[in-house]
Amino acid sequence: MNDFFKYFDGSDASVPVWLMILVAFLLGLIFKSLGCARKGEEADEGALAGAGAVAGGAGLVAEKAVTSAAGARGASATTAVKDDLQVIEGIGPKVEGVLNDADIETYRRLGDSSTGELRGILDKAGPAYKVIDPDSWPEQARLAADGKWDELKEFQEYLVGGVDPAKMPGASETDSTIQPLMGSVKELKTDATVSKSRKTGRGKAAKKPEDLKVVEGIGPKIEELFHNAGIANWHDLANTDVEKLRQILRDAGSRFQMHDPQTWPEQARLADEGKWDELKEYQDFLQGGRA
Repeated sequence: MNDFFKYFDGSDASVPVWLMILVAFLLGLIFKSLGCARKGEEADEGALAGAGAVAGGAGLVAEKAVTSAAGARGASATTAVKDDLQVIEGIGPKVEGVLNDADIETYRRLGDSSTGELRGILDKAGPAYKVIDPDSWPEQARLAADGKWDELKEFQEYLVGGVDPAKMPGASETDSTIQPLMGSVKELKTDATVSKSRKTGRGKAAKKPEDLKVVEGIGPKIEELFHNAGIANWHDLANTDVEKLRQILRDAGSRFQMHDPQTWPEQARLADEGKWDELKEYQDFLQGGRA
């Protein structure tokens, strides 16, 4: 018994060692408890972080869904039906393609374009397009976009090949050889659609030999001019000498002298013979009816 109490009265040198062991044991328990508590906190933090990540992922998915929906609506808006820009006097299939490539696909977009913008687009398309005058196109397009077909018809009757005659050389000269066209611009639009389908070989059955506008380079006014000169249909035009065609244009006034009829008889011959595929290939090669 006395030996046992020696450990507590300090008479034995081994007491401090025992105490140290006891203290170490107690400290070990304390640290172990603290460690378990910390692990529990970390587990809780991990669970919260995981929940946050799941919520964030769900939010991202929702955001992507909204973005995709908005993108789909935007794509739908940008893929609206194109307008037939060839209704605009002065615009043929190739020029329409050039404008479409420049994101000008509707009457409204063309109407909002400046002459400078259009001039730049044509200049970039190549030398063959630099001779084309787009000054009247925005005004024509605005009338078409607003559905003012009668006003557009009157304006186009005033124009020559889509060009304001007041801006042509010899603009002071008057011309009374061309009678105003009858019918509405909607009929002109239908004619343009028929002519275009003929060029692609889709309207072979709907032949109108008197429709000289099938020939690229001939518009309503020149067609009327030729009709008045006795050139009534494709066959007549195909068999008319080019120099005679030039003389008819010269006699009609200086504003018509800018037109080159060199390819018109050949185009008319192909139309008269029903060779629509060959006519299309030939017109694809031409620029505004010129070789």
